[in-house]
Formats: sequence, structure tokens, C-alpha cells
Amino acid sequence: ITGKGNFTGTREIPVKVVDKKDLKKFTVTVGKEKLTYNGEQQIPTITVADKSSKAPLTEGMDYIIVYGGNTVNAGTVKFTVVGLGIYSGTVAKSYKIKPLVVKDSSLMAVDGVNADGYVFNSKGVTIGEDLTVTYKTTGDVLTEGKDYKITYSNNKKVGTAKYTVSFLGNYKGSKAVKGGTFKINPTGLFDAKVVLADQIYSGKPNVYKSKPIVDIDGVTLKASNYTVEYYKDAAMTDLISSKNKVS
Repeated sequence: ITGKGNFTGTREIPVKVVDKKDLKKFTVTVGKEKLTYNGEQQIPTITVADKSSKAPLTEGMDYIIVYGGNTVNAGTVKFTVVGLGIYSGTVAKSYKIKPLVVKDSSLMAVDGVNADGYVFNSKGVTIGEDLTVTYKTTGDVLTEGKDYKITYSNNKKVGTAKYTVSFLGNYKGSKAVKGGTFKINPTGLFDAKVVLADQIYSGKPNVYKSKPIVDIDGVTLKASNYTVEYYKDAAMTDLISSKNKVS
């Protein structure tokens, strides 16, 4: 076998040629062990035997097992037993690793919420980058998107938002951690994009107030989100008001 493209090097592998009349078949039996995710590789008992004599075969000499996926995570693991020597053919089988269901939510530690709060974001404030979810029994730190997801409520306005940690993947079926809260603080207008149209002098009093367009992170703010003051002078000392109109 000689690599090409992204691969280099050569491997030489001897192939034994067996007369067709000497070939034998084999059977594969998968044990009925109940496997539950534990963070380690898990493989049930796999028995490969001569189809006629029922005698057990030797792995590596009579057959090899090729696994088609991860043997650690919860889910269905597919594998293929390939005959060697006088044993021909392949047999495809599978087995399951069940998720670890944690029924006591107090065994899941959720840490990392910033006590000072988070800056308001009109698209919704999320705290996934700060949170650390740990299964206390083993000390394993879980991964967002793989082992759990976070859902939010009231996270699109200043005040107190809530979040819930729900489990999936290797921990699917575990009791969710509810009732978490975090604070959302007002954001400043320092980075806002403000567009204000110039006005043409018309000689009419008090008609020179342009309505600003205020944009933060691609979201246009409503007029109720800010107040505007107008001045007659560039130094902004002469405030326009109902008693001090533009003449």
C-alpha cells in the first residue's frame, strides 16, 4: 500500500491465499451486559466461534474486530468482525452504551456566574462561556453542546435573568438544574453608531431638530431607549427648550 496526495510512505502486508474448499465460516455473539456511560471505553463480551464445531476462535489469528465509532460515549457502537486465514467473510454487529442518568440535580455543580452581572445585549445575554458544569461524583467537567445545553428567560432586558441547564448526550435524561439567575446591567452608548441628518435653514423657528438613528451591534434602538438634548451652539451650552427656541 503506497500513500498519495496527503499521504506518503509504503506498507507491505502479506496476504494468505487459501483454497476455497478449505474456507470456514464463523458466528458472532454479543454479550448482554448493560453498559452505562462512565467516561471509559466499554466493550461487551464478543464471542466468535467456528460455525460448524462451535469452537471459540482466537482474535488476531482467526479474526479481527474493526470498530466503526467511539466506544466511550453513549449511543450505538457498530463494529465488524473480519475473518482471517481459513475463516472468510465479515459479520456486522452493534451494541449500546446508555447515558448516565443523574436523578439528583444537586450532584451537578454549576459555577462561574459573574456576581457583578453582564452588560445588556439586545440579542439576548448568554453566559455559557463563564459557566462550568461538573458532575460531583466523578469530578468530570461537562461540555456545553455535547453534555448539556442552557436555556434562558428574561435575558433580553435589564434586570434579573434566569437560566436552566438541561442534559443531553452522555447525560441525557438527567434531572435539569433550574432556578439559576444572573444580573443584566445597562450598556453604554460609547460604541453606538449614531446618524443625525443635517438640516437646511428655512427661517421658521424651532424646526431644526433631527431625529437620530442609534445603532448598537446592528440593532437599531427605539426612541424609548434614550433621550436627546439639542443645543444652539457648538459648545453645547445653550440648551434648546420650550422657553429657548430656535428663532
